[in-house]
Amino acid sequence: MHHVLKEYDVQFVEIGAGDWSLTERLNNLKDEFPTQVGIHPYANFTLPRLVFGGADCILYPSRFEPCGIVQIEAMRYGAIPIVRNVGGLADTVENFDTIKQTGTGFLFNEFDEFSLFGKIIRAIELHKNTKLWRDLQVNAMKADFSWEFSAREYSKLYETTKNFHENPHSSFSALEGLTSL
Repeated sequence: MHHVLKEYDVQFVEIGAGDWSLTERLNNLKDEFPTQVGIHPYANFTLPRLVFGGADCILYPSRFEPCGIVQIEAMRYGAIPIVRNVGGLADTVENFDTIKQTGTGFLFNEFDEFSLFGKIIRAIELHKNTKLWRDLQVNAMKADFSWEFSAREYSKLYETTKNFHENPHSSFSALEGLTSL
């Protein structure tokens, strides 16, 4: 984070209490970069929406995350998630493909600062391309996490399974195209 703050015109805001060692490191960064780092460790139900509405990205470098709603809320506001490829984060964020212009954010695999740094730099560089960044934001804001979407996908899976049971000699090609639930 130090290199990003030193070399790029960016700001970081921590909302809520997280890993104490991370908060301590952010406090040290706040001392060194007081106009670029903000820390708000107390529960606040209004501040996240304001930050999401004004942020370009959110960072969610979790060790594990069974579900996660923060990235979903952020995407609705157009704040692009930079998340670790784990648990519910991996289920809800699709890595952005600049060629196909598909995806809703940036995923990294390793739980280390270098992997996170690489994705932050990728986001900063992509942000310079206004059209691609806008496409990414639209993708993120349009992501459908509704029960209706889940119900349609489960219904497709049920029908495919039923058809396969009725015709067990058919190929597995019928299973292609189903979304992971």
